[in-house]
Amino acid sequence: MTSQESSARNSFQQRVGWAYSPTATFAGCSRAWWAGTPTLLIPSRARSRRRGLSLIEAVIALAITATLLTALAAAFHASAQTVANNNSFFRCTQTARLTLDDIVTELRQADSVQVDDSGSRVRLIRPRQRLTEGEIDREYAYDPAARRITLQIFYADAKESPVYELAGNISACEFGAPDANGGKACIPISLTCSDGSASVSLHGAVTPRRAER
Repeated sequence: MTSQESSARNSFQQRVGWAYSPTATFAGCSRAWWAGTPTLLIPSRARSRRRGLSLIEAVIALAITATLLTALAAAFHASAQTVANNNSFFRCTQTARLTLDDIVTELRQADSVQVDDSGSRVRLIRPRQRLTEGEIDREYAYDPAARRITLQIFYADAKESPVYELAGNISACEFGAPDANGGKACIPISLTCSDGSASVSLHGAVTPRRAER
């Protein structure tokens, strides 16, 4: 070995921090330094740092991630469904309660009430002090095709108001025939409001001042 090669070898040994031995085997290297072969092999520890996930490890990681995402989606869906059901139930309750309260109030204060034979319409005459200008009477009706309860006001000279919608999503409504109760007529009323999976049924009865069928 020439002095130039020896100097280059010593410089290399100083940079990597290893002592050169033509026959020694270094711990942590993938193979020995063979005699007469001045070739440095990369230590196995250095190679292991650059090693990525194996196929099996990647599949297991993806399976765990998919399971967690599925459980999270199921919990979110259940929570959203509960909120939607609560909102539907609240809307049904409010609609049924306000509609029934409005009809009962009008029937209780009416001077005259007439219930249709089908039980889907009720016509009433309001007290004089509550009549609008030119009003004769008004009619509450249930439209099963449109699932709604409507109000229409009839005026003098055969004039009629537009049909006003009081409530929607009404799946059932019935105005019962007046029943005598202690000499006074009592009109039963029942209605059901449905919205999605929520359904609310309310029943009531009202005794007007004077009822006719």
